[in-house]
Amino acid sequence: MPLNIHPPAEPLHDEESCVNCHCHTPPAEAPSERPKVLCYTVALDLKEVKSYRQQARMMVASLERSGFWGDIKIIHNGETEIFDCPHPNVEEIRIDSPLTTTDCYQVKFQARKLLPVEDYDWVLFLDTDIIVSTSLDGWFDGPEFIRYATEPMLEIQLPQFNGFLTEDEMSNLKRDGINSGAFVIKAEYFQEVLALWEKIDTGEATRSKGSDQPAWNRLLLDTPLPTKLLAQPEVSYFYHHSQLMQMLGAPLLHYCGCWDEDKIQAMQAKFITHFHTDEDGTLIGQLAR
Repeated sequence: MPLNIHPPAEPLHDEESCVNCHCHTPPAEAPSERPKVLCYTVALDLKEVKSYRQQARMMVASLERSGFWGDIKIIHNGETEIFDCPHPNVEEIRIDSPLTTTDCYQVKFQARKLLPVEDYDWVLFLDTDIIVSTSLDGWFDGPEFIRYATEPMLEIQLPQFNGFLTEDEMSNLKRDGINSGAFVIKAEYFQEVLALWEKIDTGEATRSKGSDQPAWNRLLLDTPLPTKLLAQPEVSYFYHHSQLMQMLGAPLLHYCGCWDEDKIQAMQAKFITHFHTDEDGTLIGQLAR
C-alpha cells in the first residue's frame, strides 16, 4: 500500500478551548548528554471508528508528561489533526485511509519511508494503546541495538506469534512470545531492521500470521544484532493488570487483552488518575462547575 502523505490541516487557534490540553505542558529540558530519540506511533481508524485517535492522544500526552524529551511522530488517516493545539515536539503525518487491517499493520514497518532518522540516536515505537506513567530513560542505555518486549507466560507457539516458526521450533523452542507494540532500535540500523521485517512479513508463512507480530518474532529469533529485553520499566499488559489498583499502579501499561469497546474508558481511568488526581480534587472541582 503506497503511503500518500497529506499536508497538515489548519490548526485551531482558540486557546481557551485548550485548557489543560497537553500543548500547555512545556517541553522538558533535555540535558546535552541525553541521546536523541524519535518516537513514532500509528493511529489508523477504519470506517467511522475513531478509537485509535483517542488512544494516540492519551499515549502521546502520557509519554510527554512522564518526562520524554524526544520528538514524536503520529502517523494517522484522520481528516483533522489529533491534537487541537500545535506542539513543537509532535508532528502529525496524515496518509490515505487503509482498506484492510493488513494494510494497517504493515504501516508499522513501512513507516521507515516517512521517518528520516539520521539526526537521532534511537527510534522508539509505541502502540497507541499504551499509557506511560514513568521515565523511559533506562530504555536508551547500553550497547544493544534492538530492545524488545515479551508477553510473560505466553509461549511463542501461540497463534499470535507462531506464523513463521518451523515445526522443530513449534515442538522444542522454549521462550515467551515477543510483542511488537513496543520496541527501541538504534537509529543507524532502523531502516535495515524495518526493511527486513517487511521482507519476512511478505514472505511465505508456515501458518496463518494475522498481523505484523509473527514476522517480528522471526526477525528477533534470527537477527545477529545484539538485543535485550526492555526493562526499567518493563512493559506490563492489561490481562495481567486488569484489577483496578494493579492497572493504576503499572509504570507502563499496554492495554493488550482489553476488549476494544472497553479500552478507551480503561485508558482514561489510568490517565486521569495518574496525571489529574490531587488531594484538593482540582479536576473534580472543574468538572462539577
